[in-house]
Amino acid sequence: MYSTDDAGLANGGLFSAREPQLAGYRPVPQSDNFVRDDAPKHTKSWWELWQDGAFTIVPESNSWLDAWDCIVIAALLVTAVVVPFDVALLRIQPLGVYFMEKVIDGIFSIDILVTFKVAIIVTSEVATATYHERYLRKPYDIAKYYMAFPFSQNMRAGWFWPDLVTVIPWELFITGHDVRSVRLVRILRLVRMLRLVRVIKLFKRWHTVFGFSYAVITIAKCISTSLLCLHWLACIWCDLAVNIELYLETGADQQTWISLAAMAKDKHIEDFTAFETYAHALYLCTVVLVTVGFGDLYPLNILEVVIMTVTVFVTGLLWAWVVANVVDVITNMDAYGNLFRHHMDELNVMMKARGIEQK
Repeated sequence: MYSTDDAGLANGGLFSAREPQLAGYRPVPQSDNFVRDDAPKHTKSWWELWQDGAFTIVPESNSWLDAWDCIVIAALLVTAVVVPFDVALLRIQPLGVYFMEKVIDGIFSIDILVTFKVAIIVTSEVATATYHERYLRKPYDIAKYYMAFPFSQNMRAGWFWPDLVTVIPWELFITGHDVRSVRLVRILRLVRMLRLVRVIKLFKRWHTVFGFSYAVITIAKCISTSLLCLHWLACIWCDLAVNIELYLETGADQQTWISLAAMAKDKHIEDFTAFETYAHALYLCTVVLVTVGFGDLYPLNILEVVIMTVTVFVTGLLWAWVVANVVDVITNMDAYGNLFRHHMDELNVMMKARGIEQK
């Protein structure tokens, strides 16, 4: 038996009097998201919106963040090139280099604050199919992830602490003014190299957005890694040539590899400029990398023998990695042709094994 109830409409019910309903049965709303027009609407405050991540920056939808990433990458590349050269070769730091490092410190400090406002992509096991839930958007979750134990969650979380170490003004904690104290401060600036991992993360994100060819990326990665590794090794050998008295005891044989270059040119070591010393060191490391070995420059003291052993081992692994990647790229330039030839070879082997005559 059906009945109508006009009170349902008069009392603000969900069904009108013209809609039939069973007697004694209370109708259930068809949608949990139903909101009456005259119901009071709750407006979130700025604090609630901030807690919900409404002001968090999503990397894929913010062009300003891309511009800031370019600035950070430029600062990182300058750090990777200038700081090792400064520590190894420049006894007195030029004023321009000093101000440049302070600007870079400011960029890195701002970048730490910006990281707290950028949504973090969660792992595929946690991520869902919706767009917003693919990110950690709430400030508390971002801070918890960024300030976790260093290098946790497969090297993805806890990068706040290494970033913090790179901007610490170490000169405020070392009060000595002797040569070793000043040099220790300059060496501690090399911890900025830890931020180079940020470049890898940024390029991975840009690769996802722009879709560069993997072959181009592989070749660029091999070239950039080789040049950067050669630069760092050359700076180490420059440091041995210029500051050997800091590593060997007085009275020990303090002749260095640069003495061979000086004798070949009939010059004193002090007559070499910083660029000339670096050029000879880069030449030495390049010869070792490509395993040519002309024999004109070689280690002359026990410390250089140890460093050369490490250099040979590192460059050997690097060169093997470069050759393997280049060969892989060349091989896969005609992937379908390689697959066709592989299948034809297997077919010929099968025909020969089955005794099928070729006609």
